[in-house]
Amino acid sequence: MINSWDNVTLSTYIELLDIIEGEYTELDIISLLLDVGVQELEDMPYDDMLSQIESIDFIGKPIPTKNLVNVAIDGELFYPIPFNDIEFGAFIDIEYYISSSKDYKYNINKILNILYRRLIKPSDALNKAVYEPYDNWSDTRYQMYDKVPVTSVYGVLEAYIAWRADIFEKFQGLFSDGDAMDEEEEKKMLSEMTAQERKQYQNEKNVGKWAWSLFLFKLSDRNPLKMLDAAKMNVIMAFNILSMYQELKIEEVK
Repeated sequence: MINSWDNVTLSTYIELLDIIEGEYTELDIISLLLDVGVQELEDMPYDDMLSQIESIDFIGKPIPTKNLVNVAIDGELFYPIPFNDIEFGAFIDIEYYISSSKDYKYNINKILNILYRRLIKPSDALNKAVYEPYDNWSDTRYQMYDKVPVTSVYGVLEAYIAWRADIFEKFQGLFSDGDAMDEEEEKKMLSEMTAQERKQYQNEKNVGKWAWSLFLFKLSDRNPLKMLDAAKMNVIMAFNILSMYQELKIEEVK
């Protein structure tokens, strides 16, 4: 029986968000959390119904974020990698999962799968911890997180979103400015441009479309065969180098 956030798995939490964000009734929420059909709830004596509702009053409270250290899945421990140590390619993939859907909640399990790693070697007085590198396991084991209690991973997800906001603020010069305009605004703007200005505008739009690939292309000295190596670079180092290129107007090695 689900009677606290500790009993809510990640997949159930996503279902709950779907119900809350859509057209729903309180019975739909109760039905999901208690695994009881809506009709059965409607036929239930009033006192029993009241008792059931009281048992799930936790959904009106914030999700506790008690575990920011590790999560146990099928007998194995997975640890959140320090965000500043994330590979640039892993960061790009998370951005894809956040932006590729109208609602990134459906990709939370894939995002967590990138953030949590096996620990290869724990830290000591002289060395940082060593985590498994980002690899093709990201496409195969993300579903493991569906059955993890949401309380075990929600804090890491919140912390990452806050860290991500700081990254975009710190390196805002690398990204296009301004809010996206709607279609009518764009048409009006284009009608007032010269042919040369329209061509330049379209080129800038195309650059925005391929921005992450262009970043990797720059970091690999414009060698497509080295882009995978560039993706393994630390995300902070990658952004610092790209910022240096931009600020000092340095041309990459050709």
